[in-house]
This record gives sequence, C-alpha cells and structure tokens, in this order.
Amino acid sequence: MADDVNAAVGVSEAAQGVLGRYVPRRGPSTFADEGACGQGLDGGLLRFHDAVSAPVYRQLVVDAFPRLFQLDAKADVLAFDWNGRQYLTAKPAGARWPGVLMADMGTGVLSLLGRVKDFASAVFGPGRHDMFDGKKLDWWLSSVNMPYGKVRFDDSVAYRVPLWCGGEDSPYNLCMVNTVAYWTEWTATMRQMGADEYPGQTPPIPAYDF
Repeated sequence: MADDVNAAVGVSEAAQGVLGRYVPRRGPSTFADEGACGQGLDGGLLRFHDAVSAPVYRQLVVDAFPRLFQLDAKADVLAFDWNGRQYLTAKPAGARWPGVLMADMGTGVLSLLGRVKDFASAVFGPGRHDMFDGKKLDWWLSSVNMPYGKVRFDDSVAYRVPLWCGGEDSPYNLCMVNTVAYWTEWTATMRQMGADEYPGQTPPIPAYDF
C-alpha cells in the first residue's frame, strides 16, 4: 500500500528518513496508516516525521517555544517542510478539534493553521506546492544550479539570518543547512537576545499567533 501512496503523492527517495511508524500524541493516524512516516514529498517540499526524528524535533520545538506545552501538554510534531518549519498537532484549551500548528524558526512565530482534516486535504491536494511556498524553493534550487534537486530528510533550505534577527525575506538569504543544527543554533541565539535586550521582561520573540 505504501508504494501506491508514494507514487500517487510524489515521494522522493532522497528525502526519506528511517521510516519507523510514528503517530503524534494528538493524532491523527491517517498519515502513518498511509505509509507517510519518514517520507518526503515532491523532492523534500514536505517531510513526515518518523519514530526517530519525531522525539528529537518535538524537543527542539519546545526549547524554542517553551509555552507550547502550556497550551497543550500533548502537542506533538507531525511534519516539516523544506524551509525547516515544523507542523504539529495540538488541541489548545477550549478547542473543539485538534488543529495544526506551524512553528517557524525563520519568523520566530508559532501559529495556528486550522483543523487537522483541512491540513490533510491540502497536503494531498493540487495546491500543495503553493501551500508550502514551493516556488521559493524552486527559485533557490535553480539559483544554485540544482533545478531538479532534492532536499534530503535531515536538511532544510533555511534562512542564513532569520527574519526576527534582521534577515531579509529573500531567496538570497537562504542556504542548505542541517535542520537540527539550525534549530539548535537559533534557539540559543533567541534566548540570549531575549536575556540581553529584555532583562526581567517577556521578549517579543518567540511569539504565539493565536
């Protein structure tokens, strides 16, 4: 079944992970049931976490956005895109259904995208490329003479300097990086800047947009 799904949605071998099945603590099991765990779609446009990557990235997101578990102690990572943005499922207090959150290290913002079922429909729909800013990825790959290149499972094409740190929202501010190293480095920078510039206060970054 997994092979059929892979062919249908554009799985790329270069963007695959360990492939251990993983279901986020808030669900859904839909993606795991379809064999998506550890898979990369469309050359790494979007990758689904597997049993090895999920615990690592869940901790990275919590380190960067420490209020996450206050919003929902069962919030958990589901997928991440070519830009290193992490997608989680969570059910904040008062919510009727689990939703999808996007943790964006590039902007320093944790935002609510919508319901899980709507996210799933979009991921496997014709508008996936636009949903995940695929044109920006295509431009960057062409600019480095890799027009048909792929983003490996452990890497991302992320901002050299995040927007919250003064970087420009431009393809010229992108580079290929190890995603774990990227999140680790800029989380440490975020914390240090907050401590230095806002002593005894709540810094504006990280921000929670919901």
